[in-house]
Amino acid sequence: MINKKKKINKIKTQKFLDDFSIKLLLQHNNFTVKDWFDFRQKIQEISDNSVEILNVKNSLLKNNLPTFKNKELFTSLCQGPNFMIGCKNDNHLKSIWNYLNSNSKLLFISCFYKNQLLNHLDLEVFFQTDFSVYSKLFQILDKKTELSHTLQHHLKIGPFFLIQSESIQVLEFLKESKKKN
Repeated sequence: MINKKKKINKIKTQKFLDDFSIKLLLQHNNFTVKDWFDFRQKIQEISDNSVEILNVKNSLLKNNLPTFKNKELFTSLCQGPNFMIGCKNDNHLKSIWNYLNSNSKLLFISCFYKNQLLNHLDLEVFFQTDFSVYSKLFQILDKKTELSHTLQHHLKIGPFFLIQSESIQVLEFLKESKKKN
């Protein structure tokens, strides 16, 4: 029974992370049942049901989030009672951000905006800048990140190619030396 529940939670978490391009990681302090009810109601009013809240264990969240350059940094972010809010577009993000800042029981930790890790200062600049300019910047950064990941992947497996190449050279040398004898 426990394994099925873990699998269901993992699938829900992965679906949530795949469905939403904007994810806010938050920590709540002493939320009561009434606080949760009011919070969910306010988020639904702001977003017209296009925003979702995910409340899962930190370990499940850490294992399912996309890989970032500094995995240790993200691991240190997931401390305490956390949850995520997922948005599909930029339009609701500012309203949600304003509401989050007005609630004293919530602590903003980070935002994952189209696979980029943002802090509160980045979001403030984002809201003051034209969305199209900021969005274009993230597209450029995403391409650079893709290139970096590709290069790092090749560097990780590069030594295996070197060993294989050297092994072939040694075998060819042995073959040639046997022919001479």
